[in-house]
Amino acid sequence: MSIPKVSVILPIYNVEKYLDRCMNSILNQTLSDIEVIMIDDESPDKAPQMCDEYALKDCRVKVVHQKNMGAGLARNEGIKIATGEFYAFIDSDDFVELDMLERMYNLAKERDLDAVCCGITNLNPDGSLKYNQFCYPEYKQLNSNLECRKIAVQTIKTVKVQLGEKLFQFHRWAAWRYIFKADIIRKYDLSFPSERDVFSEDLMFNVGFLTHAERVGYIPDFLIYHCYNVESLTAQRGKITDNKRLTNQFVMMQKIINGNGYPKNANRAVCNWFILRVFINMKNIARSDYDYKKKLSLAKELIDSKEAISLLHDKIDFQIKSRRFKFLLKALFKGWPRALLLIARL
Repeated sequence: MSIPKVSVILPIYNVEKYLDRCMNSILNQTLSDIEVIMIDDESPDKAPQMCDEYALKDCRVKVVHQKNMGAGLARNEGIKIATGEFYAFIDSDDFVELDMLERMYNLAKERDLDAVCCGITNLNPDGSLKYNQFCYPEYKQLNSNLECRKIAVQTIKTVKVQLGEKLFQFHRWAAWRYIFKADIIRKYDLSFPSERDVFSEDLMFNVGFLTHAERVGYIPDFLIYHCYNVESLTAQRGKITDNKRLTNQFVMMQKIINGNGYPKNANRAVCNWFILRVFINMKNIARSDYDYKKKLSLAKELIDSKEAISLLHDKIDFQIKSRRFKFLLKALFKGWPRALLLIARL
């Protein structure tokens, strides 16, 4: 049996209403030499039975049923059995253009790319157009590991882009925008952390991949329809982030950049990311409906994250210009939870 050109890995959870739309767009791809790995993450609806039915209908479909572990670890189960040249991590409540995989795979082969990223069309829950997003308005290619690492540092930051009269924020780190060369994932044993343990499992995976990549292409074409599903794995996270997920991600990102020879600006990007996320989270906590005792306990929980706070203290080797962030850091380092809440409310 020949090696599939692309392995499509689909975590499945609470997507009964959307699964047929997603699978129709994948199984009818103009690139037919693919395998589709459906990871049923103990979905409580009819999606598990639908997965089995797809496997009976199409020999390219493989199904794994597992205890609920979240999207990141579900993708890892798919990686374990995937056999394709490239991997695509598509969300099962999204759908894609019928020529998406062919266009991205052909480009990767023609230009010897380690990964290809495409633009996306964001849809509202009712299916109406929200807005389109691209990483770059024209085709862009990275041609060295140094360039890939520079983009990894930029990926940590939130990017703002002007579209018409509106300013949108978007993220290059979403894994479902890419196809990734399997050889790099296997060689460096790359995997997704659990979204229950970190703020963004996709960001962690992409930074890890770009750390080892040499050539990456970004196409502006909108090939994925990204749909907001309030019952999905991602949407369950809510506005207030678990402090442990933030601190875990900060520690893990510091280990990646410190262990792989990144320049000093990478440390600055990671520290700025953490400070901003801490501020946003404390702001959401301070303005929430929690009583003051609960808010105070969450502020104390953050301060008690000794490894992350100590690491931040050691890694701040640059000037913080914002007075608010200066006070935030002082409250963190001095262990003042009430001051944290006060700063967040200002």
